[in-house]
Amino acid sequence: MPSLNSSEKARFEKFLASLPADRKKALYERFRKMDAEERNVAIRKILAKSSAPQGKEGPKAGQQKPSPAKRPQVDQARKDQHKTVAPKTVKQAKQPEKTPAKPEKQVKRPNFNRIVNVLTVMVVLGCLFTLALAYYTNRAEINSLFVKPFATETSESSSEPSGNETDPSGKATDGSSSENTSETTAEPDPTATPTPMPIKSDAPDLEGLTVVIDPMHQAETSTETEELLPDKTAFKAAATEGGKGVKTGVSESELVLEYALAAKEYLEKCGAKVVLTRSVNDIDLSNQDRARIATSSDCDIFIRLEARSVEDPAITGVRVMIPEYGKNKTKDIKTGKTLSKMIAEAENMEDGGALSTIAYTGLNYATSVRAFQLNLGFLSNENDETILADSGNIFKVAASLAEFCSTIKK
Repeated sequence: MPSLNSSEKARFEKFLASLPADRKKALYERFRKMDAEERNVAIRKILAKSSAPQGKEGPKAGQQKPSPAKRPQVDQARKDQHKTVAPKTVKQAKQPEKTPAKPEKQVKRPNFNRIVNVLTVMVVLGCLFTLALAYYTNRAEINSLFVKPFATETSESSSEPSGNETDPSGKATDGSSSENTSETTAEPDPTATPTPMPIKSDAPDLEGLTVVIDPMHQAETSTETEELLPDKTAFKAAATEGGKGVKTGVSESELVLEYALAAKEYLEKCGAKVVLTRSVNDIDLSNQDRARIATSSDCDIFIRLEARSVEDPAITGVRVMIPEYGKNKTKDIKTGKTLSKMIAEAENMEDGGALSTIAYTGLNYATSVRAFQLNLGFLSNENDETILADSGNIFKVAASLAEFCSTIKK
């Protein structure tokens, strides 16, 4: 599906300006779950609907032209009828004047009741729409209330080994002093990152390169909102928990943190300077804050990691998103496709290529650097989740990220 042309973008900007703030917020909440292709389809449907009434007004204006020609005939017919009927009904004219009084009162009552019924239906539909919108925007949290009893056992068993916490200096610890661990198990987690992480003999030299890695999401969804785009009245949640695996219930925020920690260790062994936006899961960090860490560090590359969950379980593979606006858009579309291909080959997944989008706050506020949002796979797809949960895959992704960074080293 081709991207929006300038005319479509201008029309959509005009459409946004006509909406109240709450509807804009709801619309962007809907866009948040879409990639650029889905968003373009949705925008075109909105533009088609918004222009439809204009097409219907034309025929009405055209139909008024014949009316002058018909009125003389109707008026003449009424005059003729009046001439023939009036002589016969002159004496009875006083009686019909009294009888219409009752029907007039009876006609008003059904009309009033109809208005009340219509208003009642509109209120009910409004309530249903509000409930549906609330569920759509918070379905991850609502669904978690029902799946939590089944995922508790899995999350407890994986919390200890996967909690590779870091101290304030950013160095990983062995996780033995985790504060939120109430139970201990003797069995080690088979998906834990090897310590120390091995490095390939032909690993690239990344000396002098600064890379910022953002493991997206966090332990809990933030109660705050923030602007989706600079200088735009559209808002999104400042940070979210993310999705969960359909098989194991693994949290997206925990999984991508493991990938980020492994990538940091590998890239540093290749000589790069690596900054993580977060090194623990229990944190409240907005998407604008994450972008600000990247832009203030004067980094060469900003990589955001995610593992999305969508309603269609058949959707699979690797995707790369880049900002819709900014000086690097043209060249980074091609560069993003290179990243998607490299990771897809490493994970043995489908290559979904690269797309530009306005759906992500963390990208919209990082247009001054070379920003890439890498979707490692879909936790809503069982095959993708199996691959992502494999510790060997974590090493492959770290090595591939190092190779990718070497292709754009300054």
